[in-house]
Amino acid sequence: MQKLISSSYGIQRLDFRLPEFTRYAWTSDHAREVWEPRVHRIIAGLQEVEWRSIVLGLRSCALRAVMPEQLCSLAATLESYGLKVEPLQAIAVTENYSASMQAPLDGQQFSYWSVLGRQDDIQQFKQAYEANDQPEIGRLLGYPPCCTEFFADVWMHQDFVDTTWAMAHKTQTRASLSPTVIEIPHVSQSSMLLRWLGPRQVFHLPCRFDCEATAELANRMAEVWQQSGLIEELSWLNEMLRWPVEWSALHGIAEIKTPVVKISTRTDATAEKYAVRYLGDTYPNEGARGLHFPYQQPAKRLISDSQQFRDGLDNPVKPFQDSYLLTEWYFTDNGFFSKYSMDSAHKPILALARQCLQGVAGRALDLGCGNGVLMRKIWLEHQEIVPGGVDVDPAKIAHAQELLPEFASHFGVADMFASDAIWSSEQLYALVILMLGRLTEVPTEKANWLLEKLQTCTQQLLVYAYDDYLRSHTSLNQMATDLGIELIDYQPGATVSLAKINL
Repeated sequence: MQKLISSSYGIQRLDFRLPEFTRYAWTSDHAREVWEPRVHRIIAGLQEVEWRSIVLGLRSCALRAVMPEQLCSLAATLESYGLKVEPLQAIAVTENYSASMQAPLDGQQFSYWSVLGRQDDIQQFKQAYEANDQPEIGRLLGYPPCCTEFFADVWMHQDFVDTTWAMAHKTQTRASLSPTVIEIPHVSQSSMLLRWLGPRQVFHLPCRFDCEATAELANRMAEVWQQSGLIEELSWLNEMLRWPVEWSALHGIAEIKTPVVKISTRTDATAEKYAVRYLGDTYPNEGARGLHFPYQQPAKRLISDSQQFRDGLDNPVKPFQDSYLLTEWYFTDNGFFSKYSMDSAHKPILALARQCLQGVAGRALDLGCGNGVLMRKIWLEHQEIVPGGVDVDPAKIAHAQELLPEFASHFGVADMFASDAIWSSEQLYALVILMLGRLTEVPTEKANWLLEKLQTCTQQLLVYAYDDYLRSHTSLNQMATDLGIELIDYQPGATVSLAKINL
């Protein structure tokens, strides 16, 4: 049965510990392509800053795992700077970050846990190391005394394997969202939340996210990066330390979520989930999007960003349109009892007009246009044309001039069978629309007069008939034939067609 062990820093631990492991899961291939090589360069830069910080006097010693085959080359590099490297103990090689050092098994690959520094400092360090003198070890490694004391208490005395919760709990500027959730609201140079991946600004485990001594040391380390020519690597490191990160622990497994990679590793076992939310203040372009912290939600598109909205701006709805759609005269002017019945009757006419006006510009005329609704519909689809119409009813023409105010002068009160003002041999209409039934309502002489005008002044003649007119004839084609009109490409049953006049 699992038991609680001594607790501190507001965390309840269980009495078991998982084996060492650390796993990485990148949030996307793109994030990995961009950031994995940068992380490798930051880690390589850390190794150089590690010993250069000794050369520049920031500290006396440094610790590093060195493979046996690398020991000579590293010693040669350090020698030119007056430094040496000496092994302390052999440790097992681990593929990823490990919170503890393990002795290598027989035949297992190993490295040397080594101390770097000047000869006298190395000797002092070895003595402190053998005596487990943590304050002296911390001093020689250049760690702030407060952090050395924190490490001795948390890591050595209380046997934590992960200092994250204790570090957050000690942070003075923290926000405790609940007994198990702490929020770190500011960017911190002391953050070690990425240490399982590698990037960090200092080499020790800080006592708090807002540790002033660590921040000062981090600033001095940044100067070492710069003096070492590692400007780009330092820039990436600083950017990563500004990302939002969530550390959580449950049942001995820690998850560290960043915008580009999730890390799973060993931590102290707990029955409850504990979480530290480091808010950061920037987000990488390659970062994943999500609904929960630390991921940022996808940017909400504004209605004004939509293609439909932009299309609307390009084709603004006239202010009067909606109001007229609700006005009864909108359809009764044209002899219909509803807008639906009018739109249904107009549908085949619009389809043929759409076809014959493709790529055509010029004037279009609706004979007996009523209030001009049909011509307005055609113009909305073919704004290269200049719409116009005539009708004998002044009220309908007045409505047409309201519906198409830009072309008000092209709509007039006139008798299509008698007005010469409509026709001019110098002005050909690109399209004329005629309801064939009108020709059956007037004497033959008047009908022929109009047909003659149409023959000479029209490039395309579109004729149609509504059901009430067609009922007295067998078809539109029969009606046209009776009137001396030839339909072009007439389809049986059609109520609309292009026509040719043969007088």
